[in-house]
Amino acid sequence: MAGVDEQDTSPMVAIRTQADFGALLERAMENEATQTAAEPAGGVDAAALLQDFSSPWVFSTVMPLLSVPTREAPSLPANAKASGAAGAREATAALGKKKKKGPQKGKQGRINRAAHKSIFRREKRAEERKICTPFEFKLKVRMAQRHGAPEPIRVDCRASEFRVNQNTYTAQPQAKIGKVPFSLQDLKKIRLKIVPWDGKIPMSALDIIETEMGYFVGQPQAPDWKQVILDAAEALEQVRVDSGFRPGQGKEGERGHFVAFSAGVTHSPQSNIQASAELREENMLTTRPQGPRYRENKPKEQEIIDRLLATPSIQRIATFGSRSLAYCAPKVYQHYAENLQPIYDDYGLKLLFQDSIFPSANFNLGPETACRIHVDCQNCPYGFCTITALGNYDPKKGGHLILWDFGFTIEFPPSSTILIPSACVRHGNVAIQPGEQRYSFTQYCPGPLIQWHRCGNRNVGELTAEEIIEIDGPKGARREKCRGLFSKYNELAEDQQKVWGRL
Repeated sequence: MAGVDEQDTSPMVAIRTQADFGALLERAMENEATQTAAEPAGGVDAAALLQDFSSPWVFSTVMPLLSVPTREAPSLPANAKASGAAGAREATAALGKKKKKGPQKGKQGRINRAAHKSIFRREKRAEERKICTPFEFKLKVRMAQRHGAPEPIRVDCRASEFRVNQNTYTAQPQAKIGKVPFSLQDLKKIRLKIVPWDGKIPMSALDIIETEMGYFVGQPQAPDWKQVILDAAEALEQVRVDSGFRPGQGKEGERGHFVAFSAGVTHSPQSNIQASAELREENMLTTRPQGPRYRENKPKEQEIIDRLLATPSIQRIATFGSRSLAYCAPKVYQHYAENLQPIYDDYGLKLLFQDSIFPSANFNLGPETACRIHVDCQNCPYGFCTITALGNYDPKKGGHLILWDFGFTIEFPPSSTILIPSACVRHGNVAIQPGEQRYSFTQYCPGPLIQWHRCGNRNVGELTAEEIIEIDGPKGARREKCRGLFSKYNELAEDQQKVWGRL
């Protein structure tokens, strides 16, 4: 019988596989039936049987079932090896063992391990963020050491020449250039320099004295970043369709032919504020003391904005923009934190994004987002706004970022992020090709918020000349101080150390 050692003549039987045990049990049952047929009519006396273990029937029927040798199990049958993977699985199951999976090898294994590490780090950071706001953020050592110096781009423009208003809280308005966004052919006609960029390698715009006035950050190294951008673009397109707005009908219609929504905290001399969801539904306004406030939107617009703010992929992009500012312009980040945190505390305001220092944001929903050349004069003049491009377009043929005062245009691939002083540097986009889609997401800090805090939660018009000098110093002093918020190319590491402590 299969499973019995041919050289073993003892009545002991070795149970090797599930198949052997079945045959053994069948044989024992046959022996029991044969013995039962040979028993006398009176049957077997169980008590007598238990007292007499020398009974031949006991040894022939019961003992084979109880015989389990202690000798080492022999090797697997040959047919298990011959049958390939199926035989291996059958033999493994018979022995009651599970095949252990080793680490995945090759390129796919490295990708999977990197993805698992990224998820683990993200979950760890999420736990840390529950007790840490952007105002308490500290740049970590590995973030500062991971990146080398960006590739410089020399520009014929100086930060000292920025057209700013008195005391440097806002910039002077400038006329828009062109009635429609420029095409690539238009730029070639006026011979504006075009800088190629893959959207990954960091670059920096430097003035004549090595001041960094723009950062072409690129994108994070997270293996799932491409999917993050795809998810965000899909969310932006969906809310555009759901909104029912047509291109050029939204708040950004004067800057380009696309749908856009604004969100976050701002400030204006008017004291109108939408106090609650109930009032928004009734389209009613209530009067409150002047000061920082949430942007006013119609109920339908606010519902769409709330959807976007709750989208995880957009939250990831917002976090990356804020972290980019902390790395590239640490003194600007510190300036924002020192002046914005008291405002949020004093007025009970909530952050637009849990992990972003920026108080305001724009969602440019396209579907063919391209801005005319303009400035955002109400933003902090010596601050930065972040711009992240999304969509499906060829960055070689359209979607470029035009930096008019820098004297060049740079390719702006989807999924990449750029930081510019949007209040003072005229900027816009190159139109994309027909049938393509382009969206953008921007974050920024309104200058009047900073001014409101520095003026003791008062409008500057309420202050005397002596009070203004006490707050901002003599004429031109604050402008010079704000210029110092921009880091020099060779001093960035030193500024990071001063702001974030020992790195």
